[in-house]
Amino acid sequence: MIGASLNSSGPAARALLFCMNLAADDFELFGLPRRFAVDRADLDARRRALQGEVHPDRFAGADAAARRAAMQSAVRVNEAHARLADPLKRAAYLCELAGTPIRAEDNTAMPLESPNACPPSVSTSMASSPPT
Repeated sequence: MIGASLNSSGPAARALLFCMNLAADDFELFGLPRRFAVDRADLDARRRALQGEVHPDRFAGADAAARRAAMQSAVRVNEAHARLADPLKRAAYLCELAGTPIRAEDNTAMPLESPNACPPSVSTSMASSPPT
């Protein structure tokens, strides 16, 4: 873990917080293999353990830089947990990590050449049938 015997003040506190690799992917941050299947109870337990190490309350008496680092670390843990806990977000994140972002926020077009696109018979019948 990040540091069980921390007195939460001074440069030691800052150095300890910066040991958390904020650039690590979410799976690495939680010490999990990069795959879709996630044990939710294990994920939640790992989040509690990480938050126990970096929660801003532990650094209330530290200098401003350590408090800021604690806040950034806690936010990073919460965001990663939210992404991994939700199956749709986790799937999209895995696609992104594999180099194929789904761009759900702006990708609303269905490519016509896609093997998953509607077959011509379906799209033709949809266009010719009256709305219901």
